[in-house]
Amino acid sequence: MNKPKKKKSNHETNLIVHEHSGSATSESFRALRTGIQYSSLDKPIKTLVATSAIPGEGKTTVLSNLGIVMAQAGKKVLLVESDLRKSDLHCLFKLESSAGLTNLLLDEYSAEELIQPSFIPNLYLLVSGPTPPDCSALLGSEKMKDLLESLKEKFELILLDSPPLGGFTDAVVLALQCDAVFLVVGSGDAPRNLVIQAKKRLEDAKAKIIGVVLNKVDIHRTDGYYGYYYYSYYYSQEKTRKKEKRQRT
Repeated sequence: MNKPKKKKSNHETNLIVHEHSGSATSESFRALRTGIQYSSLDKPIKTLVATSAIPGEGKTTVLSNLGIVMAQAGKKVLLVESDLRKSDLHCLFKLESSAGLTNLLLDEYSAEELIQPSFIPNLYLLVSGPTPPDCSALLGSEKMKDLLESLKEKFELILLDSPPLGGFTDAVVLALQCDAVFLVVGSGDAPRNLVIQAKKRLEDAKAKIIGVVLNKVDIHRTDGYYGYYYYSYYYSQEKTRKKEKRQRT
């Protein structure tokens, strides 16, 4: 009698780039990597934030797989679990989360004590640690700014997971501390008006939005996983600027 196959957990199947490197979805993440690398040639992006309009759109999964493909390309990458309200990044990589970013910002540990290597070469994690009373204040503090500057000396790319934009200011203040931010939109999840509002919140704060990842698109491929696609705002923004210029003249 054949033994039943062991069913993988949701966390295991979310690291698609690691587990199914030849899939169409993994290729989409490599295209995302290329898009980000070419989005700012004059000044390479060193700190990048992922956020979404509402919970459940898959930003943590997207950020994790992006970190893996960046590490596979030879970059020394740090994933930061800066969603201090509902942390899930450490679960994906099966890491201890009792002490992390919040402890580091409170000077209770050093970065060397808290940054953990993952099972992916070149990829490291800084988990969230205990939830503080005021997440936004901590993420927008001078200590956070100083920490990111010091981490830039140790890592080629720092990817930060943040809470959704709806209801919290964490993602906005974090985006202002970093070089750029991108939105993850789950196909069929967030209503269009909420996505537009989320983008506007970032624009009003003068955060640098480099694009949006459309997640959970069933591409009907044989790998059986959702597709992940990268869409740059640059083209539409350039068209808008040209249109405004014509209107002024």
